[in-house]
Amino acid sequence: MTTREAITEELTVTARRVEDEVSTVRGRGGAANGNIEVEVDALGAITELRVSEVATRQLTTSALASAIVAAQHDACRSARATAGIIRDKLLNDPRVVQIMAELDAARRVDPSHSEIPAPKENPRIADEESFYRDPLRRR
Repeated sequence: MTTREAITEELTVTARRVEDEVSTVRGRGGAANGNIEVEVDALGAITELRVSEVATRQLTTSALASAIVAAQHDACRSARATAGIIRDKLLNDPRVVQIMAELDAARRVDPSHSEIPAPKENPRIADEESFYRDPLRRR
């Protein structure tokens, strides 16, 4: 194994550890004077929601929904900040910085390296779309 391969393997293991740690991140946010509390994961998905009886009695449905969204946004900011700190451990590694600089230089020399290939057509999705157009498959 070359030195470069060893570094790549080590960084891959480190990246997995970092992402495992990020997957445990939770952010919390609140709204409506603490009557609504939301917890989200690092991706922003709600993992816990607490709505007090006071909130359900005092807020309209629309205001309640807006407060939940506001609390989720607050929680997301918190989770993103925490996840960012964890990811910085990897992104600030001098070896990663060097690899990223080399990739960036290669893109400047040959711009085709920066193009993202078009996704392949997924036949299942096409089939689902036809199902929704004609669920009984009369055509």
